[in-house]
Amino acid sequence: QLFRTTAAQSKPEVVDFYWQIFQTEAPKLRRVPGLVTALIYQPLTVAMFEASRRNGGDAIDLDPADGPIMSMIISCQWNNAADDAYVNAWVANLTKVMKERSRAAGLYYPFNFLNDAQTGQSVFPLYGKGKSLPRLKTIAKRFDPNEVFQTLNTGVFKVSQA
Repeated sequence: QLFRTTAAQSKPEVVDFYWQIFQTEAPKLRRVPGLVTALIYQPLTVAMFEASRRNGGDAIDLDPADGPIMSMIISCQWNNAADDAYVNAWVANLTKVMKERSRAAGLYYPFNFLNDAQTGQSVFPLYGKGKSLPRLKTIAKRFDPNEVFQTLNTGVFKVSQA
């Protein structure tokens, strides 16, 4: 199973825009037995961003002035490990196509939600339009100077490696 993410400005045409791209690319997965895939939309609202700032802010630091954002999650699960490379390549290509087309349409928003990102996707450098990473690194050095949580934690996203 895997998840991969991308994001766009939340405008009325976004859902259909991404759905059409997904529908165009999905037939390439027919050769993978037992595959189930989905495109999931996760709206992130201005009210959420404002509430975060009112309560002291957070590392993600999405700017209310940018308007609402739609985070898209591509989810895939399949049965055979022999198909891992093919499905991973398909998902990476799908998000590449989504980014290219959404940039051309003026819809792209540079954000990858940590919970839905796949290994290799940039996460922390996009937080706060790049302004949060130095702060996160400073906090990590202050509270974890020996990088215990950076080295013993099994997760793939590490502030020290961003």
